[in-house]
This record gives sequence, C-alpha cells and structure tokens, in this order.
Amino acid sequence: MPVLLVDAGNFFVPNEERVFSPWEKNEFMYDMMGRLQYDAVTPGDLELLYGVQSIKGLYSRQMNIQVVSANVQDRNGNLIWPASTVITKDGIRYGVTGVTGSAFYTFNVKRGLQQEDEFTFADSKEALAKVVPELKAKSDIVVVLLHEGPGDARRIAEEVEGIDVIVVGHNPGYMFNPDRVGNTLIMRGGNRGQYLSILELTLDDTKSRVIDYNGEGKPLDEGVAKDTEIEPVVTTWEDDYKEREQKQKREKAAEKAVLQGTEKFLGAEVCARCHVEQYARWSETPHARAFKTLVEAEKQTDDACLECHVVGFDEPTGYALSWLKDDLGRPVTPTDNASLRNVQCENCHGMGTYHGTNLMVTVPDEETCRTCHQGDFDRNFNYQEAMASGAIH
Repeated sequence: MPVLLVDAGNFFVPNEERVFSPWEKNEFMYDMMGRLQYDAVTPGDLELLYGVQSIKGLYSRQMNIQVVSANVQDRNGNLIWPASTVITKDGIRYGVTGVTGSAFYTFNVKRGLQQEDEFTFADSKEALAKVVPELKAKSDIVVVLLHEGPGDARRIAEEVEGIDVIVVGHNPGYMFNPDRVGNTLIMRGGNRGQYLSILELTLDDTKSRVIDYNGEGKPLDEGVAKDTEIEPVVTTWEDDYKEREQKQKREKAAEKAVLQGTEKFLGAEVCARCHVEQYARWSETPHARAFKTLVEAEKQTDDACLECHVVGFDEPTGYALSWLKDDLGRPVTPTDNASLRNVQCENCHGMGTYHGTNLMVTVPDEETCRTCHQGDFDRNFNYQEAMASGAIH
C-alpha cells in the first residue's frame, strides 16, 4: 500500500529568548523528517519567522521533501515555492498543494517575533480555486496542506471543488475520525505533535474516485513502538541538547544572581501569613491548579508550558526543574521546588521581597496578564471581566 507522509506547518520552534538554540532544534527536526521520508510540507507561520533565506536554506537540507505553497509570496508578489507537486506511488498520482493564512503572520509581525517582514500572501481560497482544477487534471487524489484553522478548512471545502483531503495545520484541535464536507475529508491531528493522523483511501478501478475511507488520529504514546534506528539518534541528540541548555541556564542564573543580590521569590505560603483572605480566594481559582493541568497533559517537564504555570520560571530563586541521573549519567527523574508550582501572587505582583517597596505591583494591569494570556492562550480571556469577577483573588 503506498503511503504519502505530509506536514501542514508549524513544526518549528519559536525564536523566543527562553528557547535555547531554537534554530539548531529546527535543523534537527527537519533532518529527522527527511530520515522518516516525509514527502511534502507547506510552511506555517512559525517556519516563516526566520525569514526567506533562512527557511529556504533549511528546506534545502532535505531535497527529497517537496515544499509547496500556492499563496506565500515575496515582496514583489512572486511565489517563493512551487504552487503544487505531483507525487506518484505505485501508480497512484497524489497532487499536493498548500496555503498559509496571512493573519497568523501579521500577528507575529505585530508581536515583534518576525525577524524580517518580507513575505506577502495571496488569498488562500482564491489561490486554491486556481491551482486545484489544474492539479485535479493531472492527479488521482488532491491533497491540500492548509495552514489555517478548522473553520477555514470547512469553508474552503465547501467553496473549492475538487479537493479530496485537507490536512489542517494551525491549531487544528484533535478529532479521532476525519471530518467530512461534501466529498472532502478533513484531517485534524491535534497540537504539539501528540498524534499522527492516518487516512486510508480506497479508489475505484479507474483510480479516479474515492469510494471508501477509514481514518483515525493515533496518539503517539507509549503504545507506539520506538524505531530501533531512529530512537537512539533522537535520545542522544536530546540528552546533549538538554545538557548544554542546562549549562547555559546555570551560567545565566549565576550572572543574574550577582546583579539581583538578596531579592528572591518566596511562594504563596509566605504571603498567606498576612493575606489570609486573598490566599483563600486565590486557592479556589484555576491559577491555583495551573500546574495540575500540565501533569494531566503530561507537559510538566516542558519548558514552553512551565513558563506560565509556575513562579519565576528560569529566573534566579524561581521555579527550577532538574533531573536526577542514573549510573550512566542519563536524566531519568525530574525534581523541582514544589512550593513555586502554579500561578501565584508573585507572578502578578513581583517578588515577595519587593513587598513594601515601589517595585511591588499593587494592581497588575492588563499587560501583566497578557504575558501569558496571548496568542493561542487568549481564548475567552477578558481582563476587565476577570478583575471585576474576582477570578484572580
């Protein structure tokens, strides 16, 4: 049975200060995608963060992976990558194209994350309306790698004829089975690489029409056997990366400690000695259970998540995660300072030792909340309502 392996974008690491050597991780992940024999990808907004030359250089590392985009353009309005490609496997012609929503790129520009503002975008639906008929004429199955949301996927499936499969790439959410709009199947494989969307198609004798399908979003958990060739490569790289990352963190922490002097984080239990009522109200809010949500999602050792679920992450005297090692020096068991778990007083008001000084934030403003309540985590958050309802404490 022929297998087509594709990605609809956003496998890159954001270029934020808290990420140790993000470009190095991007290179490794793309090299692994090549080793896993990915067939085609379309860029997401995270890939575009690094600029035209950087991303084209990285894509060139794996020439067997086809990069397609029918709407990502340079400043002169020229497509940067081919609009589509046809991949033939066991006599079946897969026509693959992709588009990326401009709104996500614009949001990154406004946040100051985009290194170079050098991309422009044609309208996704208009681009697909042009390329899909051309692709349909020379393919048996048309696949669209759509770096937009699930709602956009349904709209495009309704308005652009000829698409057999849409793979949703931007915060797709998880659906166990494919969604279906008319004759178009929509795959939503969850976020953060936690699932693998598998879709099996049965064609008629002429290979021109899908007559049956079966699909699932398979969790990539302990039930999936590790590849005996790939797993040692990944483990060795990750151990080395984490070791160098921790070394850099220790060095930065030492530098900050010298400048910081005696200022430090204390934890909510110390605040509660005087602010009993506020502590009691806080303990009933979701902030007091923020760390538990990571445990339930098995993300309690993920730096990208910890930043907004603990006190003073990656800061001197703040929350620190370290690993106990086995006899061979391999990290096996995480350990932390549990008193600084959850979103506590000091996340919003500043270090406990600021108390009584002009450095203490008496009433946090909306900008303080937006440190975490932004982007993908902005949903249903309203600062005025939160403050008025006592949702904080």
